Amino acid sequence: PALASLLLPRRISEREPLLLRIIKAVYVPILKQTMQYKSAVLIFGATVLFVAFGMVAPRLGSEFVPRLSEGAITLGTVRLAGTSLEESVQTNTQVEKALLAAFPDEIAHVWSRAGTAEVATDPMGVELTDIFISLKPRKGWTKATTQAELTTRVEQELRTIQGMKFAFSQPIEMRINEMLAGTRSDLAVKLFGDDLTVLKAKAEEIRKVMKDIPGVADLAVEQVIGQPVLEVRVKQDQLARYGIPARSVMELIESIGSKPMGEVVDGQFRFPLVVRLPDEWRSSPEAVGSIQLPTATGERVPLSRVADIRIIEGPSTITREWGQRRIVITCNVRGRDLGTFVAEVQHAVKAEVTMPPGRYHVAYGGQFEQLERAQTRLMIVVPVALLLIFLLLYATYGT
Repeated sequence: PALASLLLPRRISEREPLLLRIIKAVYVPILKQTMQYKSAVLIFGATVLFVAFGMVAPRLGSEFVPRLSEGAITLGTVRLAGTSLEESVQTNTQVEKALLAAFPDEIAHVWSRAGTAEVATDPMGVELTDIFISLKPRKGWTKATTQAELTTRVEQELRTIQGMKFAFSQPIEMRINEMLAGTRSDLAVKLFGDDLTVLKAKAEEIRKVMKDIPGVADLAVEQVIGQPVLEVRVKQDQLARYGIPARSVMELIESIGSKPMGEVVDGQFRFPLVVRLPDEWRSSPEAVGSIQLPTATGERVPLSRVADIRIIEGPSTITREWGQRRIVITCNVRGRDLGTFVAEVQHAVKAEVTMPPGRYHVAYGGQFEQLERAQTRLMIVVPVALLLIFLLLYATYGT
């Protein structure tokens, strides 16, 4: 106060700043005109808002769960059906070493999980693997600045590894997708029908349509065919020629896998007793075909003489939903919002893919399914909430 009395001028004139005087000179006449023609101004303002909303709304994107950077990456890998556990472990090790060598400043740890644990909380075959990548703090990165950019570089690095398909996600994001919709990807195009071969062919058509849509990533068709199966087709004319009962051939073929013969009792414990042919007799179609069968005359002929034996591709997995066979085309969305991407996919599939007659149809799941449900709820909840607010204001002020 003492310094203020010495330094500040004695007579202080109260004046508005020049900028404020200019604003008032423009604003006050407009305000007076607005208050004079209230109805016209309200109608004009509502019209402008309505037109602006109509122009902007179609261009607005929509997401169900915002994508966060978790500091970790998850790779879902798929190999051919029938891949052995040893081969899965070998390729997993190859992927881990390649990633640690290529990104030493970005990746802290890499570990893999294949097959089904003793407590089968997440059952899957040995040809399926989850690879978890723990990242270092971002300030020390040299080959990428964001996690999305690092994911792209990891994808490019793994393209040299043959025989595997990769789907990129994050640990929490993957589990949320799985809990919400039963799939690990952002979008799941579900194709329903009766014939597995037709489903596979149509799923491939849908995949080809989706691969050209901007924003698609990690596009893959659910692996349902590819399991090696030994097929034995009996030649009825040859069985009649040699006088061999068809039942004898069927029992022999059954023993290639295993045939139950009884039980072994050890005190209070019972163990099944099964028999099967030695490994050298069932290692290949040729070995199976060399098994000797007795004829009615006592002669012995090889199985290949009375049956066609070959390895074919059979179904590895048959999934059903609501009592129908189902195959899923999955993908993630990068660089654009989920809502407009799915709308473009729906339009392209409807225009370019013709469903066969019968019980064949397409459904869309994943996060998009939850997004549609949320939008439907909001269309009811938001108007009701606005109406309640209006009623409360009216009840409070009476006008």
